[in-house]
Amino acid sequence: LVSRWIPQRRRRFTAGIVPHYTQRDDPWVRDLASRLGDGCTVIDVRSSPTRTIQQIAACDIILSTSLHGVVVADSYGIPALWDIPRDSLTGGDFKFRDYESAASPEGSRRTSFAAITSLREARELAKPADRAVVGRLNDALEDQLDRFRRDLGRVSPPHQVFIDQVSGGRFARSR
Repeated sequence: LVSRWIPQRRRRFTAGIVPHYTQRDDPWVRDLASRLGDGCTVIDVRSSPTRTIQQIAACDIILSTSLHGVVVADSYGIPALWDIPRDSLTGGDFKFRDYESAASPEGSRRTSFAAITSLREARELAKPADRAVVGRLNDALEDQLDRFRRDLGRVSPPHQVFIDQVSGGRFARSR
């Protein structure tokens, strides 16, 4: 849903690497960035959510070990790849495969980052999620959020004030 709430600015980076927060300082990140060359940026998911989203949205392609990186890229229609370079993530690749079964039913975008030798190769491998599918998923999520907001308002109006404060009124906006 982020692309509906945070507008995309011009693309400034040829590629963005979005490592899982536990992998930010791993050697493979620097190695991959050097193979992708100038114009590549490493995005720190420990930054504010808005800054992280804006940086992802400013990339031509995304290479991510964080599922959030792939989801945000998909929201903006940015081609993406994902990998788990080491077995440190709890649950392994399950959450990626689960997400892709809905957002990218034509096949997995998992690619060994260690095997990518250049930006050209990464661009050839990266694929966007199916825009129509992502649009339908976003519509369904937005409908559920609207329903949640209405249900909370019926049960306890003070909670709506909290939701509006936390979300900046995003759940109250009309479509």
